[in-house]
Amino acid sequence: MIAPATLLTALGLYIGWRRTDSYTQYLGIDETLLQYSAQDYLLRAWQSAGQVVFTLVLGSIIVAGAHLVIKRSDRAVTTIARALAVVGGLTLAVMVVSFLMPPVARWLSGVIYDVPYLTVYAITAFSVALLVYSASLVRDGHARTTAALVMILLFLGVLSAADKWVTLLGEKDAAYMTTTLGQRQGVIVYSKENLHLPSTITCTELTGPREAYRFRCEGLRLFIRAADKYFLLPATWSRADSDTEADRMVVLRDDPSLRFEFTPG
Repeated sequence: MIAPATLLTALGLYIGWRRTDSYTQYLGIDETLLQYSAQDYLLRAWQSAGQVVFTLVLGSIIVAGAHLVIKRSDRAVTTIARALAVVGGLTLAVMVVSFLMPPVARWLSGVIYDVPYLTVYAITAFSVALLVYSASLVRDGHARTTAALVMILLFLGVLSAADKWVTLLGEKDAAYMTTTLGQRQGVIVYSKENLHLPSTITCTELTGPREAYRFRCEGLRLFIRAADKYFLLPATWSRADSDTEADRMVVLRDDPSLRFEFTPG
């Protein structure tokens, strides 16, 4: 058996990584460049992980309560089992057809794309859980095994739904950040060599015998400093336009050949 603390820690690490990964992917970089530690991921996961755990606990209570109500309805058990079997069977049939027929898969993906908590895997897991549970209502054998299987399927379905939800949260965080670039710290970079930055960044060559740093580049905003690197965004960064030149993140190592000045956002 896995200890609850270990399970929660693993869940927190995954959620923190997934939210960070979707955040950085939106900006066009790989999250491994940030070299975050396990503690960093856990700190970034606390709010999302708490909501996922709350959903799991609340869902377990609702499922357990519904099961008790159904079992006490002796005359209606068979009818309820048949209704659940029909719903689960039809839904699972649609899932199977979507796996076999790409046009149906594209249609289904379009239907559930904008639904924050739904994924094909979550729907499939919930459908199979309904079928297994409906069968258990009319058959009394192996009750513990059936209950364990149903709970595992529901748990996997919730995890798949939570994965999509956390991914969307990361993307929304990144989208909001890019709309408030003007409020972030400005960065002026002085360099001994020409950095050949995107044309949307203004770089001026300084003249004079005492200029140790010959190039001055401005028009950048600080995204984050991590792993001895500065991750900078052009002030005009936006995914709403087609200017790919302005939508590049600049990554500069913090070393003596560069000097950084920061201005208020």
